[in-house]
Amino acid sequence: MGRSPSALRSGAVGWAAAAVILAVAFAVSPNFKWTDAPRVGPYAGDFLQEYTGGRIALAGDRARLYDPDYFAQLQHDPAVVGFAWPSDTSFPPIYPPFYYLWVAPLSRLDYHTAARLWTALSVAALVAGVGLLADRDRSARAQLGAWVAASLCYAPVMETFLSGQKGTFLLAIFAGAYRLLVRQRPALAGALFGCAAFKPQLVPVIALAMLAKRQWRFLAGMAATGAVLAAQSLWVGWRPTLAWIAEALHPAPQPELIARSHSWIGFARLLLGAWSGPAVLALALALVAATLALLARGLRGPLDSAHARFPIQFAAMVVATALASPHLYTYDLTILVIPLYLAAREMPSAPPATAAQRWMWLGTLLAVFVLGGASSAIAERIPLQVGAVAGLALLFVLALAPGVQSELAPAG
Repeated sequence: MGRSPSALRSGAVGWAAAAVILAVAFAVSPNFKWTDAPRVGPYAGDFLQEYTGGRIALAGDRARLYDPDYFAQLQHDPAVVGFAWPSDTSFPPIYPPFYYLWVAPLSRLDYHTAARLWTALSVAALVAGVGLLADRDRSARAQLGAWVAASLCYAPVMETFLSGQKGTFLLAIFAGAYRLLVRQRPALAGALFGCAAFKPQLVPVIALAMLAKRQWRFLAGMAATGAVLAAQSLWVGWRPTLAWIAEALHPAPQPELIARSHSWIGFARLLLGAWSGPAVLALALALVAATLALLARGLRGPLDSAHARFPIQFAAMVVATALASPHLYTYDLTILVIPLYLAAREMPSAPPATAAQRWMWLGTLLAVFVLGGASSAIAERIPLQVGAVAGLALLFVLALAPGVQSELAPAG
């Protein structure tokens, strides 16, 4: 049965709005103005790290992949990148060796072309991620353009694009794992989710939840991917692999970014005014423990991806992932498109949900959406990361949602 003319018109308006939002954003972004004159920062922002790491992994001195001086030297070589920018700043290598192997094909292109391709792939990943969430929802598929346009209005998504980050690729991985779970393909879901290991801090919460719920096939898929990624890293070399492990265990502090750190560790550092120390660690661990306890409440009983409660349970796992992460900045919040979409779609609209419950649900969704960008600005004025508080409120609403604990009809 075909779509109605009104649905087609509405879908076209959504895609047109998304295209306009993207066109305006890239047109005004200083990161995407190519010029031969010295720049304040690199073209396409942080993508320079991918390009440099990929170049070393492909044809450079791999043993020096995690040598920050060598990395910076290549980043400031006009013969490599095609422009000049201040030599007192650089993007150090922080991702695992297998990741630089993945992005190495881009370094075969000139930097300008590679950056534009990276950006196009990032936009495609957003569309794919939202499309995977809407895959079995006919009305949502018809409104996919509108959902993409709405996602572009979520500040972390736009920051991902304009700063050359990887948030939408992670969104597509998480959304793909969700869709495979709903389709009863847990091993493939785990294998896909394992690809998120290039940002390992975003993996443990869902992995631990699956372990607690004895989702062995999902975990087996993760393990298989982990073995492949380890082999890829060792192929790059023992020395760079060991260097990355050392880097991961002793990350460089970035106190200047504390206002943009949206997880509980960032909350504790901002509130207590210290980057480290027993008080910071104790407060962060207490908040993470409370988050995991609330998540456990939402996951109580069987974790059955065939039931209608599963979208809310998966949404809760993603929210908890963001809150518990030891390293999470604004662009990483792009993965919250998943709980924002799923919770908006599943928002109770009929009894037994009360009007108060529906308003609380809507209020927490709006708070998380708005504070994805506003909480950093607020944190620069007062020592409180209100975005994390909003995330906990959303997790509370999801964990105690009507029907989450009951046996419901299979998901559509």
